[in-house]
Parts: sequence; C-alpha cells; structure tokens
Amino acid sequence: MSVKPGQAHGNKRNELSSEHIAQITRMYEEFAQSDRSLILSNDAFRYLRITVDRPLRVRYEITNDGLDQLTMVGSVSNLDPSDRDTLIATMRGLIGEVYTTANDFENALAPVYAKLNKAPAAMKKAVVSACMVRDPNAEPVQGKKGFEADTSLRDSEQVPFDETVEDFMTRNVLPFAPDARVDENKTRVGYEIPFTRYFYRYVPPRPLDEIDAEIRGSQQRILQLLAEVTE
Repeated sequence: MSVKPGQAHGNKRNELSSEHIAQITRMYEEFAQSDRSLILSNDAFRYLRITVDRPLRVRYEITNDGLDQLTMVGSVSNLDPSDRDTLIATMRGLIGEVYTTANDFENALAPVYAKLNKAPAAMKKAVVSACMVRDPNAEPVQGKKGFEADTSLRDSEQVPFDETVEDFMTRNVLPFAPDARVDENKTRVGYEIPFTRYFYRYVPPRPLDEIDAEIRGSQQRILQLLAEVTE
C-alpha cells in the first residue's frame, strides 16, 4: 500500500493489490533502509505508560446544600429517624464552620456522633463526602503511604523507552505540577508503531493567491448557474 506525501496514515479503507504485496515483500527481503523503509530496533516501539497523581487538597465546610444532599444518602436516610434528625439538626448548628484538616473536622463532629445511638462508618463517610470541598490552596491530605491522590487530577503519560521516567517528569510534568508523583505500581510497558513520527512528510499548503483564485472561479460558476435557473 503506497501512501502519498501528506496523506493521513492509519487509513484502513485501502486494499493491497498484488503489486503492493510484491513491493512490500521485496523491501522486506532486501532489508535496506530507504525513503520508504526504516530499520529500527524493538526498543524504538517500546514505551512506558505511567500514571501521574497529584495530592488531594480539600477543606471541610458545613453548608445547607451539603446537609440537604446528605439527607438523601442511603447510609443517612436509613438511620433510625431520631438519630437522623439529631445528626442533621446538630450539624446545622455548625453551618459556616470551616476546617482545614481531616483531624479538625473529625474532632468537631465527635460530640455530634456522641449524641447518636449508632454512628456507622458508612454514615461518617457520607458526612465527610458531603462537607468536602476541593481547595488548591489547602494542604495535601495525608494517607498511609504519603499523600492521598486526587483521582479527578489523575493523568497518564507515555514515556519513550530511551528516556528515564525521572527525566520525562522533570521536563514535561513537574514545571507545571510540582506536586505530581508517579504511581509506580501502575506503570505498564507497551508497544506501538508511530507511522506518523517516522514517515510523515510535510507538504506546504498551496499559495494563498492560488486558493483565492480558485474560490473566485467557483463563485463565478455558481453565479452563472443561478442566472441560468432564474432566467
């Protein structure tokens, strides 16, 4: 299959003729580099797919909207009615309060939970979710293995095999997100054949004067056709 310069690669709407197959076979048997063939090692097609995480940065704020949403969560709506009413009413007394860390928020809610007959873990998790507000200026939320990742900011990058992950991050990621890190447990090896990178040939666009003349010619033909129709 021959590809014209500038034609998009990867077009599947082509059929290999006997001539094309013979040409490809001949090039393979010759095993020589040319303007239509390249000899590359396997590593030229290899890359690392890395997962880049950034820390979760949040504050905790009790609002009317947050409490209204909380009442519709199953772990809260399924509470004993007296516990549910006590929870919401007591938290409404804290509306407007802002907590910068999870520990401060948990300490503020401890007296609230003490008033309930039961305070299941699922309910506490729902309370945290309802009051959590992402804040880029907040301190990272700490977990067991460093900071907790903000899944909404998670991204993946493709690192060429001939470049280290550290160099790639230093050049492409850290200047824009200094707090980013690589989750090495999610790193995977992949392969692809980047036809465009190796075989694309730049074809400069036609001169503007030529394009303009073509447009004017088309306009004239359209006007002539319209004139014939309206006669």
